[in-house]
Amino acid sequence: MINNYQIIDYNEFGIPFMEVQGDSFLYEDLYELVGCQQYMTTFNLKENSQSHNNYGEDVIGVIYYASETIEQLRQGIVQSIDTSYIRIVSPKVNLSEKLRAKLRYYDGVQVSDIENLIGQVLKSVRHEYKSHMDEKPDRPFLRGGVQAIPFNGDHYAVRVSPDGRLEQFYALKDHT
Repeated sequence: MINNYQIIDYNEFGIPFMEVQGDSFLYEDLYELVGCQQYMTTFNLKENSQSHNNYGEDVIGVIYYASETIEQLRQGIVQSIDTSYIRIVSPKVNLSEKLRAKLRYYDGVQVSDIENLIGQVLKSVRHEYKSHMDEKPDRPFLRGGVQAIPFNGDHYAVRVSPDGRLEQFYALKDHT
């Protein structure tokens, strides 16, 4: 890591997420924290920032990298990469198709606009997840359909394997 961050890793407690806070995030650190493993992440955005005005309070998704960018990051070569923004593939249903395309292919989120990273959706059911793993450690934790996890006006389907890997995570278009 280049910058210093406060990292709370809930994996130690059997909950598959981590929370990261810092004064300012760096592109290279975002790659190391959540990008190289392609973790589904909630990016909380600074209030009144350009990204906040474009996409709202937070953006949930996976950082999108072109293949040449991934190779450069693996080699530690960042001079030729625009590190001022990240592009995100987002399942957030309250974003229009146009905004999701803008988020993935064009403007993205300015790195300086990120306030913190947090696995808020899973954090909201951490007690239920822990109970499930204590009672049925050989069964996956599932939430979907009418049992989908509500968060910020959306509902999310989740599947966590018995070994704690997040196998599925997506927003439901229609929660019924």
